[in-house]
Amino acid sequence: MGTLWYLFSKQWRKPLYPPIRFNRQRREVCITEPNGEHWFVPWERVHAIAPSALSLNTGGASQHGSLVLWFPLKGQEYEDYAPNKEGWVLAVNAGGGISSMAQWECIRSFMEVGPEVVPEPSIFHNAGMTLWQSFVHDFKAGVAARGWIVAFLWEGLGTLVFNDVLYLHLARKKLANLPNLAAPETIEWSKPLPPEQWAKRSPELDQAIREQERQLAEASDEAA
Repeated sequence: MGTLWYLFSKQWRKPLYPPIRFNRQRREVCITEPNGEHWFVPWERVHAIAPSALSLNTGGASQHGSLVLWFPLKGQEYEDYAPNKEGWVLAVNAGGGISSMAQWECIRSFMEVGPEVVPEPSIFHNAGMTLWQSFVHDFKAGVAARGWIVAFLWEGLGTLVFNDVLYLHLARKKLANLPNLAAPETIEWSKPLPPEQWAKRSPELDQAIREQERQLAEASDEAA
């Protein structure tokens, strides 16, 4: 564990990278480099890939994967995507298969439907729980799902051995204050617009979404 805590503490001391900002009213994404350089990417030029792999070994089967977001480089915002085209890439370790696709669906739903359809990122932040309250919540859920013995070994001893409480405390403290937009252009870009000025989907995307919704409705009817 010493090596893992050393690597964690090394990363914890680094300043936070500027977050990627999604503006659903303008239908644009703001990319900000650590050096302050920034550019705006049209939402419909963003591409997402959710690769996953299944590993088989003596310990059993495990699935690995991630969510990869591709953005055009500065000055190439309106160029078409191609498999070998260089871009600004972000890989998020959201898990394999369904987990990665679910995270992308949260982003897509925020941009295409609205923030009201996106679930809270954490039940603990949503409920305003303290660390110990979240630990008790996990323990009770573990007892209900797996019984006292397994819950004690997993949530109880796991928390003591791996010091989850300290890890979560440091993680919350690290993410408590995300970097703000600094450039005047990005600050102006982030301000809300009146509804009549909101950007709209392109006809091509609107048709594709309608077709997808039609196929999902037909599949749901067949399943019923």
